[in-house]
Amino acid sequence: IFVSGEIASGVWYFFQKRIGISNDSPCIRSHCFSSWILRARNKFARWVFTLVPLLIFWNLWKNRNAARFGSRSLMVKQVCDSTSEKICLIFRATFPQVQFHGGCWDKLLC
Repeated sequence: IFVSGEIASGVWYFFQKRIGISNDSPCIRSHCFSSWILRARNKFARWVFTLVPLLIFWNLWKNRNAARFGSRSLMVKQVCDSTSEKICLIFRATFPQVQFHGGCWDKLLC
């Protein structure tokens, strides 16, 4: 459900591209969990590699519950948009001095 399901695969692929993880990697899980262990280049990268997987899991869980107990299930784009929105909101609250609009990941991860 959280890694290899149809919606989960699409969401992970979307954020893999954004963060700059190779799309041909054998297993996103290894990247997700190794990123928590590996030393990031700066405090912003450390923040991204720590929080993004958690927010992806959280939004996939919310989507699963909406599909299971509600009358709707979100599509990949909606889960990605919701996750991106939360990332931006939390980032702005954590680092108010930094301009981040969600599309400029390269500057944060350098």
